[in-house]
Amino acid sequence: MNKKLLAGLTTGLLLVGIASISNATLIGDSITATGLDLSPSVATIGAGVEFVGFSKFNFDFNASTLTITDTNVKVWFGYGDYVFSDFNDTITGISIASNTGFTGLIVDNFSFDAHSITLDMSFGVRTEGSVLTFDISTEPVPEPATMLLMGTGLAGLIGARRKKRK
Repeated sequence: MNKKLLAGLTTGLLLVGIASISNATLIGDSITATGLDLSPSVATIGAGVEFVGFSKFNFDFNASTLTITDTNVKVWFGYGDYVFSDFNDTITGISIASNTGFTGLIVDNFSFDAHSITLDMSFGVRTEGSVLTFDISTEPVPEPATMLLMGTGLAGLIGARRKKRK
């Protein structure tokens, strides 16, 4: 194998490897929230509580979880769906990681699609000090720079191979 082909192959594999190494995280995503009296309606995921809902429901996102606490209401009904949307990465799953006292539709009826999470807040009960945490699985969406790196690496491989044939 000649040195140019080996260099092209090594560069191509390195660039494809770099493009493949990326961790999906929710930190930095600017997401939209809809639901009964959610404030604010758009927030960037970072340190602290991103959204506060009716009756002081706190919705705190971090790199891969959503934690819900409530400082006011023990029983609620009629709040409807709370929807968090516009996530940058593709959501591939959501599950309850821990629950210390929430019951009702919020724990029985939640869903997701590629870029949003829906919680059914139509009815629920909680005990004092309750915390509900959801694990959110995501898959990174390739950035244009990543695609450029992959394309450059593959073009280098193809170019090196063609030169060897000549």
